[in-house]
Amino acid sequence: YFLFDKLALGTRLSFTSDYVLKTPVKTNFYTIGPFVRYYFLPPDKLFNIYAQTAYEFKYRKDSEGSVRTFSALGGPAIFLNENVALEFNLGYANTNFTNNELNIKTIQSGIS
Repeated sequence: YFLFDKLALGTRLSFTSDYVLKTPVKTNFYTIGPFVRYYFLPPDKLFNIYAQTAYEFKYRKDSEGSVRTFSALGGPAIFLNENVALEFNLGYANTNFTNNELNIKTIQSGIS
């Protein structure tokens, strides 16, 4: 939802499946959380640059503790039309597992 021409609020929903070869253990995560995104160039441009922060809660069926992730990312967005964009991003995420006090810091990249 756009609050202003360049500032958007939204909700991230995702599903992740991790498979560790050494153990072999497969883990499924369901994630939900709010994000804030800001576009730096005027909204009528085909090409834009954005920055985004998100705070996500992960749910795993076999886990009793909570998993929280804070992420910050950004990159270029190429708008194919008024509602659809091809986005490239690079960012940082900090994931905290409270049941075993594990803290994972990652550099992430993606295309969406």
